[in-house]
Amino acid sequence: MIPEQSVQPRPRRSRRLIVPGALPRLIAAALIGSLALGSSSRADEEPSVLVKTMMPERGELPRVVTAYGLASPAQDAVTSIGVQYDGQVAELSVAPGQTVRAGDKLARVTASAAMLAAFDQAQTALRLAQVELAHVTQMRGQQLATRDQVAQAEKAETDARTQVDTLKRQGVDGSAKPVRAPADGTVRSVMVAQGDRIQANAPLLTLVRAGGIVLTAGIEPAARTLVRPGQPVTMTAMPEDGPPIPGQVQTIGGQVDPGTRLVPVRIAGTGGQTLLDGQNLRAAIVVDQLSGWKLPRSAVLTDDQGEHVFQEEGGKAKRINVHILVDAGDTVLVDGALQADRKLVIDGAYQLSEGMAVR
Repeated sequence: MIPEQSVQPRPRRSRRLIVPGALPRLIAAALIGSLALGSSSRADEEPSVLVKTMMPERGELPRVVTAYGLASPAQDAVTSIGVQYDGQVAELSVAPGQTVRAGDKLARVTASAAMLAAFDQAQTALRLAQVELAHVTQMRGQQLATRDQVAQAEKAETDARTQVDTLKRQGVDGSAKPVRAPADGTVRSVMVAQGDRIQANAPLLTLVRAGGIVLTAGIEPAARTLVRPGQPVTMTAMPEDGPPIPGQVQTIGGQVDPGTRLVPVRIAGTGGQTLLDGQNLRAAIVVDQLSGWKLPRSAVLTDDQGEHVFQEEGGKAKRINVHILVDAGDTVLVDGALQADRKLVIDGAYQLSEGMAVR
């Protein structure tokens, strides 16, 4: 016989009924709770800005007064070249802008017919005076002439010789004389052409001695008290091409130019470098050396309250007002209450405000 198995009844599970329309409300409540938890978590995280920093350093930069002007010959550097007699230009050896050395031939000039005739007459007078002096001296030896006659003959011979020597010194001796450069320099202008007839002492050309080109620039009247003779200058051609040219302040004008409303300053080149006549130049005149905080230009910001920087203090940004003493492009020299032991924000400062966290 098969034994009977006892069958235990299964326990009944309790079922939770969901009321229609309650499911969307449950989902919405869960989402709101999740958002609330996320918002609370983000509120606990303080916003921060990624920046680049460096330790501030003190240093010096030159205080500069900038001037602009045109290079031209100094008044005492231009020499007019001519001859002391009437004549004709037989040869012209130079052109404007040409550089010459002392002794170089510039031109060749022949004396006029009248000057040559005067030279011939002077030579004839000298020969006659010499013959007369010899004759009177002989007669004096024979007691046939007086001392006064000898003295008069001597004076006549001296006068005739002086006339001949004077004409020779002027270049009148019957040949075409070369006109030579009295010093190293540059031919600035030529007033004659080959074959021209010229008068005595009329200029043939003008010569600017080497180193005689200076920069005449203008500065603002307010800067006149800062500029003094002897101050170093760095000149730069405009538009910029070539290396900077060192120079030095020579003179400062005592009045405002009525045309430019600027005070004229004369600057000469130094260090063996010369300026070019007609060159446009910018001059940076070093008037002083100032000390302060030497910072990258990117560290300094400007707003309605003025110029300022940010330093890191306990992980926070601290604003410090500054005053720019010298702006040298990528580098500035400032005065302000910076702390030497606190990092200076040099990149990303434009995103900061007082008390903001930095990293």
